[in-house]
Amino acid sequence: MVTQKAIFHTSPGDMDTSFGIGGIATIEVPGAFYSTVTGVINGKDDSLYVCGTADTDTGSRFFITLLESSGSINQNFGNKGFVIGTFGSAAEDSYAAQLVWSHDEKLLLIGSSRIGLDIYPALAKFDQQGNIDPTFGESGSGKVVVLLPGPPGTHFSSESDSEQKAVKITIAPLKVGAASLRSDGKILLSHYFFRGPAPSYGMVIQLSSNGSLDTEFNATGYLAVMAPGNKSGQTQVTNVTIDSAGRYLVCGGVNSLDSSPLNSFIARYTAQGVPDNTFGPDGFQIVFQDEVLPGGDRVELMVPLDAGVF
Repeated sequence: MVTQKAIFHTSPGDMDTSFGIGGIATIEVPGAFYSTVTGVINGKDDSLYVCGTADTDTGSRFFITLLESSGSINQNFGNKGFVIGTFGSAAEDSYAAQLVWSHDEKLLLIGSSRIGLDIYPALAKFDQQGNIDPTFGESGSGKVVVLLPGPPGTHFSSESDSEQKAVKITIAPLKVGAASLRSDGKILLSHYFFRGPAPSYGMVIQLSSNGSLDTEFNATGYLAVMAPGNKSGQTQVTNVTIDSAGRYLVCGGVNSLDSSPLNSFIARYTAQGVPDNTFGPDGFQIVFQDEVLPGGDRVELMVPLDAGVF
């Protein structure tokens, strides 16, 4: 069994030896032969909520646990200290990415769900004791898998089980998007459809506080992000934020699928989801950086300078 560890520091460089054993708490997820911690947020009384992905005999599952200030697992949380599950059906692999506090002081788990060979954004909401929140998701399920139209070939796959497993090993660890919570409770997501060496693009998604698509945004709740002139290449979206004027700023990388390097881009859209033509060509600014960074690179994160923007 592979376990994950949480490490506590007091002052920079010093371990808090009152936490766990020598400042390290070990998390053993029940039924998992391998697990990975992907997010940690503070709880009450110096406790920590921890989320991650656990690989089990029946597939990948998300998990949440609650660590006391001492580093021990709170056995009153969830089922003997853990919430373990899937965002969709039990047959679908589920991956946790991050935990955030919702505006009603509940736990919002953000991750992804695999359907066929493709990864889709997924969320689940729980109270502080690990119980599902029936006000979120469809029919009181507390969970949402955001099924969106993607590039050709992204729907349900007809490949054999062996082919699916080969692709799963390749793409499961990838970061396929990021999320943030707006001050009005709406949820802002970015997502990228990974298709290997095939053309693909990313998405900006906005959900209402109950997990449904916010149709006030681009009339659909989402928009496809594709660099101008790059329909036959890849536009890899990694993050989205909102500036002080309410415009959507998107970042990531552009790949033409030839020998050219991966180049960073920043794009800007209006509050309605329309490309802002006052920002670069057709709303896109691509940073051609092959001379600076051989092989290329991409922007991973943007932080609004106006802290009150959300």
